[in-house]
Amino acid sequence: MIVEDADSELDPQDILRMLHIINTDKVDMVAGSRLLRDKVNFVTKLARFITRIMLFICFGRSIKDPLCAYKLCKLNSFKSLHIESERFGLEIEWVVKALKKKWKIKELDIEYFPRGKKDGKKINLKDGIDIMSQILRLRFNK
Repeated sequence: MIVEDADSELDPQDILRMLHIINTDKVDMVAGSRLLRDKVNFVTKLARFITRIMLFICFGRSIKDPLCAYKLCKLNSFKSLHIESERFGLEIEWVVKALKKKWKIKELDIEYFPRGKKDGKKINLKDGIDIMSQILRLRFNK
């Protein structure tokens, strides 16, 4: 099971590398980590940092880029997570439930070609607040 954003920000060639890892390494999930360098603004970097810290505080571990859409696992493993979220919540619910189940997660640096609001980027402050509240809800609910 893999999630692919439809906005062309990620390189589909990275999926092949992810498939190779899931088929050859003993991991439960492969998580993409966008190579950000200087490609994004301060607010985006801050949101990513806060999300990582919240995950670490709540679950004792995190991944470099929890909001990256590229995540891959075997379909039966994905189904066992019983994902309920939509939109940007899907990525964080997937990560949180994998962390709670103590999955072995391998991270892979992937290419990233960010878009701005004028190019149709949709994530906003409300989505960020929803993501933070979702982390807390998933932490304290069984």
